[in-house]
Amino acid sequence: MRWLSLFQPARMLRKNPKIPALLACSLLASSPAARLVAQEPPPAPAAPVAPATLQRLFSEAEAAFGTKDYDTAVAKIQELLQGLGPNKDAPLELLYFNIGLGYLLGDKPAEAEAAFTDCLKRFPKGEYASRCYLGVGRACILQNTPEKKELAINALKLAAQDPKYRSEAGLWLGQVYSDLGRREEAMTVFKSLMGSDIRSPQQTTAAVEVIKLLAETGKVEDLSAYLDRLSNQAGIRDAIAWYANQVIVQADELVGTQNYEAALAIYRSVPPRSQITEIQKTALETQRRDVKLLENRVNAEKTKPLNQRSNASELLNTMKPALELAEQALKTVEEKADLDAALLMRRGRCLYYLDRHEEALVCFRTLRTKYGTSADAKPAAYAEIVILNKLKDIPKIKELCDAYLRNYPDSENAEQVATLAGEVLVQSGNWAEVGSFYQGL
Repeated sequence: MRWLSLFQPARMLRKNPKIPALLACSLLASSPAARLVAQEPPPAPAAPVAPATLQRLFSEAEAAFGTKDYDTAVAKIQELLQGLGPNKDAPLELLYFNIGLGYLLGDKPAEAEAAFTDCLKRFPKGEYASRCYLGVGRACILQNTPEKKELAINALKLAAQDPKYRSEAGLWLGQVYSDLGRREEAMTVFKSLMGSDIRSPQQTTAAVEVIKLLAETGKVEDLSAYLDRLSNQAGIRDAIAWYANQVIVQADELVGTQNYEAALAIYRSVPPRSQITEIQKTALETQRRDVKLLENRVNAEKTKPLNQRSNASELLNTMKPALELAEQALKTVEEKADLDAALLMRRGRCLYYLDRHEEALVCFRTLRTKYGTSADAKPAAYAEIVILNKLKDIPKIKELCDAYLRNYPDSENAEQVATLAGEVLVQSGNWAEVGSFYQGL
């Protein structure tokens, strides 16, 4: 029977598993430290922050966003969140989202990623969840490592599930695929977005990247179709001066790599200068009116509780930088008086290198006759002579050589033009005119 007594305590513990815990509690309570802790009163609750203080912090955060002082904006929001505590009536999700936005706009992508992720953990099904996924994607892209770009892909796919952010998320997703060399996946994304609306400044920026990818892949038909669809998109028209400048720069880079087909497609998509300025001025009137309305609403809501305010402040912080950029771009276009002539020159050069000489002649001739005082008139006149020489149009060459030497006697190409003019006369067999021509030189 002795061996039974050895195992009896074990059976008792199994029957009453609470015994060890109770014993532990009794031992802890009997220690001096435990008695000391037990005698301390519970901590007093934190004193509530005055509503006026909360209101001030919110207003200061808004003002900091408006002046692009994003570090201050984030600090004020964090202080505001501490003051609010677990207040279910406060717009906590909005505030946590704006911490991420402040970091993102303040060029702190790692902190932005962490803040957006924190907001998603707190509000996984919240109103700002899709925007947080978009923010995570953008923040990871800006960190520019292969690992972060993979994280960006996952986040942007989730953001794209929301119809409101499908276009913007998809455009950034395509760019990430392109950066990673996954061109087929990028093209699949971009093709799915061909008919999507481009409205926001971010979407317009991403659309320019799409143009670049389509051009680099040599899909000129897809590029032309995409450019055509972009022309009537609201976001493009709202920022058409900036957009025109960006695509011209891209086309110039393509010429540098001898990708003349794609460059020509882009040059041809750029509207005339007068149309750009007219569309941009009309768009700016609407944008200024919208900004004014938002400013009035923000000012009117300053006295309202946080949970009763609209998203006017958020919209204002997005629209004002876009407005400033559009105004600056318009000024640049207005200062470029010879923009139409410059585009004709670029188109003509592309056509020349593509051996489409008749079309190139139309560009150079139009430039010479319609924009005779522009900086490109002289090189256009010379290019026209070069093409006519290739086409062996003797009468026309003689006429244009005479005009060139008369209009640009000090040109660096004057000697070549004079030599060509003499050769043309020799070929014509008019020896008397040949003699007088060389005597005149």
